[in-house]
Amino acid sequence: MSPEVIGKEERLNDVVETPLFRARAPSEDEQGYLLDEMLSTLGDVESEGYYRRLAVTVPKDIIFEALSLVRRAVHEGKIRKSRGALFVAIVKRACADRGVVVGQAFNGAR
Repeated sequence: MSPEVIGKEERLNDVVETPLFRARAPSEDEQGYLLDEMLSTLGDVESEGYYRRLAVTVPKDIIFEALSLVRRAVHEGKIRKSRGALFVAIVKRACADRGVVVGQAFNGAR
């Protein structure tokens, strides 16, 4: 093979693998919506600042999953402390399981 063909093949083999899905920071509208959902479900306006930070730093699928679990626990009467405490525990556990650092901004493209 000629040096040109070898060089071309090397470039073709030098593929950068990228994940199929990249987490992206939610838009301001999405952040507002997530915050409203958390406040209405949890009823904990004193923790609004913390929930706002979660809306910015935690993937929305984790937030919706946690809110769903809190709603189910309320329906079943299984809340021990508060809705907010249960929500935060669920979010922290889900983030730990998925390797997401709570409070760290997204690294993906916006």
